[in-house]
Amino acid sequence: MENAQALDLVLIVGAQKSGTSSLFDYLSAHEQALGSVMKQTFYFMSPEFYKMNKSKVPKAYSENVDDFLSLFPERTSNVRVLVESTPDYLHFPDTIKRIKSISKYFRNVFIIGVLRHPVDRFISWHRFAIQQGTLRSTITLKEYLQLNRPISTTFTDTDACFFAKESGEYSKFLSLYTEAFGRNLKIYSFDQLKSKPQETMNDLCRFIGITPEFYEGFQFNVSNKTVKVRSRLLHMLYMYARRAYILLMKTPFKKLLGPTRNTFAKLYHRVNEVDYDGEVNSTDFNDTEELLLKFYSKDIEYCNFNYQFDWKARGSVK
Repeated sequence: MENAQALDLVLIVGAQKSGTSSLFDYLSAHEQALGSVMKQTFYFMSPEFYKMNKSKVPKAYSENVDDFLSLFPERTSNVRVLVESTPDYLHFPDTIKRIKSISKYFRNVFIIGVLRHPVDRFISWHRFAIQQGTLRSTITLKEYLQLNRPISTTFTDTDACFFAKESGEYSKFLSLYTEAFGRNLKIYSFDQLKSKPQETMNDLCRFIGITPEFYEGFQFNVSNKTVKVRSRLLHMLYMYARRAYILLMKTPFKKLLGPTRNTFAKLYHRVNEVDYDGEVNSTDFNDTEELLLKFYSKDIEYCNFNYQFDWKARGSVK
């Protein structure tokens, strides 16, 4: 086993469509942090997930800590924390046991979450599913709501959008993480990260024990913006390539591939993605909003009380 006991582990556990890509990129850029070779390694998902999942990204299920450490590039002497982000962890509570089982190999394990207003997030999922080609552009928000299914029945890399409704029930999942990790759990809001990124990152640095001064003058670009895929085939080939990249990180090619880990992704995004200009139909939104607000009322109240958010419980959140 590689020596990791002098390192802290930071896991960004969710929620999906809430700014986790940006947070992962910001933190991975820090000179004292080292991000995994790509966001969403799925390492801590349960054996049941690996049986259900049809994604081309995760490796086979493993309980070997060296397999986890192989998901990171070569680290330099100034690295103090490893950073991994798989938003699906939040919605599959079995991952808590998996995370706990590996914690003995690290000095500390910190759990970080970013949450978006659940109604706004559901709308974002609707847009994302359309731009990825999972939903026809004619599917309304209300129809999309009716298409949603329980998390326990299905999960693939392309149809996670179909449990967007249940995955917005934050109180159901966060209570389990709070009980398991206590003071090592930190939750931010999407709005906080978006409007005050430097303040958010400074607070996070102090929480995990690295220098906040790094972010003075830092360029906070938004990652994983809503885009439209030009070619569905090219997108699938990209997903296969991501899986191959992870597998190769356990071979002697690791040192060669490490420095190129972002180049290929940036090239793909430039070639196969364009800005998505889709807008939510106002009538469709108004017809569905009250239904969603009622469904998520407990979760909105939970987050406002526990994390001092200022989420609206009524009216437009668009």
